[in-house]
Amino acid sequence: SLDPNGFQQSDIEIPLWQFGLGDGGTLALEDLVSGQKFSWTGKWQRVGFDPNRLPFAIWRVRSEEM
Repeated sequence: SLDPNGFQQSDIEIPLWQFGLGDGGTLALEDLVSGQKFSWTGKWQRVGFDPNRLPFAIWRVRSEEM
């Protein structure tokens, strides 16, 4: 986020078709800053960034089938 004063969040559409997955597919993510691993299921996800904590994210995204 480029907002230095407030929390920002948005719904984003993940292009699951580019991973060969349907709208309900699951992707494996790794946060390259913290090392945390998690997954997203479905093409719509909500992301948020807090300038007082960490105003950005860098994720490695893979199909769970890989």
